[in-house]
Amino acid sequence: MKPFNPAYRKTILSYTIRFIREILPVTPSILLFTGCSDKQLTPPNILWLMTDEQRIDALSFYNREWAKTPNLEKLAREGVIFDRAYTNCPVSMPARISILTGRYPSSHRIWTNINETPFDYNFLTRIFENAGYSTCSVGKQHYGNYKENRAFQDEYSVGIKSGTYDPYWSSEGKDKYDYVQFKGPEAWILGGIFPGPLESTPEYQIVEKSKEWLKNHSPGNPFLLRLSFSAPHTPVTPPVPFDQIIPEESIKLPPEADPMPDGAPDWVKTGLVSNGASQLTPELISKIRRYYYGFNAWVDDQIGGFVAWMEENGYLENTIIVFVSDHGTHLGDFGLVQKGLNYEPSVHVPYFYWYPGKIAHGVRLETPVEIRSLLPTLLDLAGLSVPDDLKDISLAKCLKKGKEPEAEPVFIDNVTYYDIERPADRLITVYNGDWKLTVRMDPEPRQGDLINLIEDPLERNNLYYDPVHQEKRRMLLKLIGKHLEKTEMPYVGDGFLHTKIRLEYSKKVAPENK
Repeated sequence: MKPFNPAYRKTILSYTIRFIREILPVTPSILLFTGCSDKQLTPPNILWLMTDEQRIDALSFYNREWAKTPNLEKLAREGVIFDRAYTNCPVSMPARISILTGRYPSSHRIWTNINETPFDYNFLTRIFENAGYSTCSVGKQHYGNYKENRAFQDEYSVGIKSGTYDPYWSSEGKDKYDYVQFKGPEAWILGGIFPGPLESTPEYQIVEKSKEWLKNHSPGNPFLLRLSFSAPHTPVTPPVPFDQIIPEESIKLPPEADPMPDGAPDWVKTGLVSNGASQLTPELISKIRRYYYGFNAWVDDQIGGFVAWMEENGYLENTIIVFVSDHGTHLGDFGLVQKGLNYEPSVHVPYFYWYPGKIAHGVRLETPVEIRSLLPTLLDLAGLSVPDDLKDISLAKCLKKGKEPEAEPVFIDNVTYYDIERPADRLITVYNGDWKLTVRMDPEPRQGDLINLIEDPLERNNLYYDPVHQEKRRMLLKLIGKHLEKTEMPYVGDGFLHTKIRLEYSKKVAPENK
């Protein structure tokens, strides 16, 4: 007899694992024959809950007493919460591509919202599909105008329908819906009362479409289902009674964070022209905050109802739930409304996992992490292969052990979108320990914002030019340089069509601002 070749062991093991994952779960007769339980061998289902422009202070489990999100809080406190999770870009499209690919914008090259991307990506969701999962995304997609190169087998876009806000412009619209219109270069609705019944909201329709998909999906296959809510993205329009569910006086945002920091770099100040909160009275800002946090309460209500329905119908057993937002937003703080800059309200996002009995219970982790870790982590938890160059960002081990992940620098890739003359300059942020550095990289590293987040959590004191901190600045710049090695310049496509409009507007209002 020939001696056993150890090289065969790996091959045998890989086929055994494949057999267990892909064949046994859909072959009940074999399960009976082997005496194994279905629960032991069936791959987990995945429910991915996603929002847009959601700040952490909109969620009660981030210790904000005015937030009303009991359903998400229950799930979060039964799982693992990341207290310092960061988007990889504070703009929707690049952030969403980063989540779907596990890559930074500096790698996938989309740094701002555009109509179409010319690149073909290897979306990590396809690994689930190849392993026998049924995959579906309901709601906001916004990762490129794909027809064949899609990230999910089934995609259903659900959003605000044309004409939804027409009642605002009726003779009684202003009094009935109490909306707030932003008077910038492109006037838009910042918020108001939703002009219709609950059933006509995108949030309700996303939930109903998701129920329909689950009812029709093959029970022999595990599922990866994403509910992708556009809410609480502007316009923040909660339906009645959620427009009044949170009293304005209960919202305690720190007033010292309202103005633009004195040492803010020029690329921030230019944003005041098109997105400056100074165009709104304190009363209107207070109203918008009430609408915003009420909108979050409405989303929580819909998520709670959907999760309860899943449990009642047997879909929640052996299911992982992950919750994340693509980025945050400004609500008059830092002198701004909307997203797009690298201040904490715009980049610090909610992120938690729920998987009873398989990951830690009731744990909060404080180490900074990036949300591009989401799909590598889910692949790891499901026992599927993670691409070699993304294995290090999987959070599966720390979820299972309830221990802090190893601290690594966190990066945010953005552009100087609000600079009306140079909107495509790269704007990079790195977090390392207690420190945060944001630098405008083009045409060479210039202008920066250096913050010690422990001593200055509201980012009021820019230390970039302080002689005492030049060694820290050089060290962080070196990390950014390494991060950008072998990367190409941003692909902007048609992403700055609005720049000309903002430029013309700034010329008109410039005399008023002097």
